[in-house]
Amino acid sequence: MEILLTNDDGVDSVALLPTLKELSKIGNVSCVVPSKEQSWKGKSLTRRVKNIEKKLQKIDNYDVVTLDALPADCANYGIYNLENKPDLVISGANLGHNLGISNFHSSGTIGAALEGYFSGIKSIAISIPYERGEDLSEEGFTNSLFQLSELCEKFYNNENNSFRFCNINIPYNLKDKKYIATKMANYHYGQLFIDKNNLIEPKRYEKLSYPKKNIYPENTDVGAINKKLVSINIFDDNLEPTDLNMLNNWIKKEKLS
Repeated sequence: MEILLTNDDGVDSVALLPTLKELSKIGNVSCVVPSKEQSWKGKSLTRRVKNIEKKLQKIDNYDVVTLDALPADCANYGIYNLENKPDLVISGANLGHNLGISNFHSSGTIGAALEGYFSGIKSIAISIPYERGEDLSEEGFTNSLFQLSELCEKFYNNENNSFRFCNINIPYNLKDKKYIATKMANYHYGQLFIDKNNLIEPKRYEKLSYPKKNIYPENTDVGAINKKLVSINIFDDNLEPTDLNMLNNWIKKEKLS
C-alpha cells in the first residue's frame, strides 16, 4: 500500500517519527509536511504567491519533503506531484485533540485529510489529546500509536462506501486501547483573542477552553476521550457520518477492542 503522510505540526513535531514508524508496518510511506507549525489552518490553500520553498530532509532513515506551506497544500502536493500515488492519505498524529464539530472545521490536521478525501482517496486524521501540563515524548506517542496501523489497514480494506473518511482521537500514552464509534460533540473552544490596548493577543493552545468532563455522553468523541477510550468518527462518500451501530459492529467484527 502507498501511504501519504502529512500533518499540521510541521517537520519538528515530536509525533512525526513515531507515526512514520507505525505506518511503515503496513506500506510504503511518502511524507510531505509543513516546514513549521501550521495548526488551526483548516483546509486553506496557498494562492497568489510566486514560489513555495521545498526541501528534502532525513528523519531517522525516512525521507521527508517539507514545504513552506499549509497542511492542505502538503497533502495536495503529495497526491499530485510525487511519483508514488497514494492509496491512503493520513494526517497526523496531531499534538492535541480534534474533538467536536468546531475543531473539525478549524483543524489543519483535519483539513489536510479532507484534501485527500476530496481528491477521491480514503483519508484518516489522527489526533492525540493530552492533559495540560503533561510532558510529551516520542515514547508517549509511540504508545498512543501502537497497533494503529492495523486499524488504518482495516479501514482501507473495507469496501463499504460508508468508510471514506476517518477521524481518530487517541488519548496520549495509551497503549492498551478500547475503540468506540462516536459522533462529534457540540463543543466549542471558546474565546480565542484577548484585547491589550491597541493590540489583540491570540490565546495559546494551553489556555483555550477545554471540553469539560462528565457533561458529554460516552457516544460522543469528547465523552469517549474523557473515559480514556479511542474515539472513531467515520464518514461516507458524501461526508455524512456513518451509522454508529454499524460502525461499532465493524469494530467488534475486526476485533479492534
